[in-house]
Amino acid sequence: MKNLSLKIKLVFITFFSLIILATVLASISVVNMEDALKNESYSKLTSARDSKIKQVNTFFNNRTSDIAILSRNNDLINLTKFLDKQIKEKDLTSDDTYPTSSYSIKKVVEKYQEFLQNYIEVYAYYDLYIISKKDGYVMFSAAQESDNGENLSQGELKTSGLAQAWRKAKELKRPVFVDMRPYEPIADTPAMFLAAPIYVNGEFKAVLAFQLSNSSINDIMKFKKGYGKTQEDYLVGSDNLMRSDSFLDPKKHSLEKSFEEPKTGVVKTKAIKEVFAKNKPNIEIIKNYNGQEVLSAYSPVKIDEGLKWAIVSEIEL
Repeated sequence: MKNLSLKIKLVFITFFSLIILATVLASISVVNMEDALKNESYSKLTSARDSKIKQVNTFFNNRTSDIAILSRNNDLINLTKFLDKQIKEKDLTSDDTYPTSSYSIKKVVEKYQEFLQNYIEVYAYYDLYIISKKDGYVMFSAAQESDNGENLSQGELKTSGLAQAWRKAKELKRPVFVDMRPYEPIADTPAMFLAAPIYVNGEFKAVLAFQLSNSSINDIMKFKKGYGKTQEDYLVGSDNLMRSDSFLDPKKHSLEKSFEEPKTGVVKTKAIKEVFAKNKPNIEIIKNYNGQEVLSAYSPVKIDEGLKWAIVSEIEL
């Protein structure tokens, strides 16, 4: 009987040991599975972030190439030469606007208008400007908005993004970007500018400027093929306002809404703070702009010297 009792005890010990072992193995398996899923999420999110960085860099590099090539175009140089001569011939002063409606000027401009309007349509720019170097006259605008003919050194637009681009191109004598800010001629919609010198017979005579299309940048950030339902990518400036539209919260965190109502459209998450404080990429679990817990992969993206945005790829947990 004692031997039987001992055997029963051994059976029970073995049985419970196996149960404990199975439980431990199951727990390890669950942990390993969770780690694998977490690593997969990390990998997918960093891949999405890095892919968007490449696309954004390519976009801005292409825009720099566009303006460098067009600034050397013979038709553009000939038009610039003619427009610049009119300043002296019409005895314009710094208090004047440029006479874009003058018959003699319109007659010549018409020869180039179709080419330059087609250019901004094909290359997806909102507008294209030729600005006199010395006086800041907007001598030509392809879109012919209210800024056409304005004086950027003295007029109402002297503190605008376009005026800043004109001054920066004059100072640095290279293609330059100016960050988004509300622009009055287009109903205070945020506008970004790219500008570069125009040389006539080797002399710096004018500035060529592009107003970039916001939709071109949004198209890059909104592409979501292969994404989860709560995954999104977006851009934020150093002012903590959006530079692209949020997919998950377009009512408050679109580009335009962010600038219109900065109190609700501002983004001051840990991701944004770290990008501008530490200037390096990272991925971690944080709370997003709506206070929801997300896995966030973020990084700085350099647009120009002194101009940097934060790029963020996130998915809700």
